[in-house]
Amino acid sequence: MHRAYEQGELDPPAPAPDGLDIVLTADQHYLLQARADDQSYKAIAKIRGVRIYDVRQAERALMSLLGAKSPAHLMKRGRELGLLGVQKEASSSAAGSLR
Repeated sequence: MHRAYEQGELDPPAPAPDGLDIVLTADQHYLLQARADDQSYKAIAKIRGVRIYDVRQAERALMSLLGAKSPAHLMKRGRELGLLGVQKEASSSAAGSLR
């Protein structure tokens, strides 16, 4: 879905006013961007040095934080809240906890 927004195949959702106070950690932003880029749980887990279970749990927590009901909805919420397609100042190394 994120790719469809980037390629202009879908109109991006209008910005949501409810995201003004949401700040993601570097790990949360990495996970959101990685899933938007269609990286699998397995690939993310390998890159970050964690279990696949930890990646799935982190995604569920992120969905809860952003008010998303599914992984696809998470991508939409990420766009609405201005969290996808934006370079963040906070960065972390490729290895991280996601726990």
